[in-house]
Amino acid sequence: MKRNYCLLASFLIAQLAGFSLFSQSLYEIKFTDKQKNKYKGFLVYFNEGNAYMRIAYNYDNQYNVVNVSYAARNGTNGQGTQYSMLTGYNPVYITENKSGRSYNPDYFIWFYNAKDQKWGTPYTTDDSLLNPNNYILVDSYTKLDPHNITDQYLR
Repeated sequence: MKRNYCLLASFLIAQLAGFSLFSQSLYEIKFTDKQKNKYKGFLVYFNEGNAYMRIAYNYDNQYNVVNVSYAARNGTNGQGTQYSMLTGYNPVYITENKSGRSYNPDYFIWFYNAKDQKWGTPYTTDDSLLNPNNYILVDSYTKLDPHNITDQYLR
């Protein structure tokens, strides 16, 4: 009985300390907006309802990092193509926001290619109406091995 309490206490301490005992996937997404600004995102994906991305970019010679929460949804568009989409919300600056600018969260959209039976490279947009004319193919989308992530990379 004492052993069970120790195990439960260890689990609760880990949760309170911010450690997750659940699986997560890590990705790097590099993308460019319609004004040709470059962004680098570090996506931590737990499940459809729980993901976040740290997005780094330069604007007016100032380095910025913003944390954006994401939720996923899947569906089929009007042409019958399956999609999976991450919708961003609640952006919070990690770095000092000297300019006082707000960050408009991005959408990331994957389409399933039935012919190849693969999900394609994602598109991004900040258009809340999701007009396909505003979709931009991301520059790169890479799954990361957690064992290869260094402190320097995270900074």
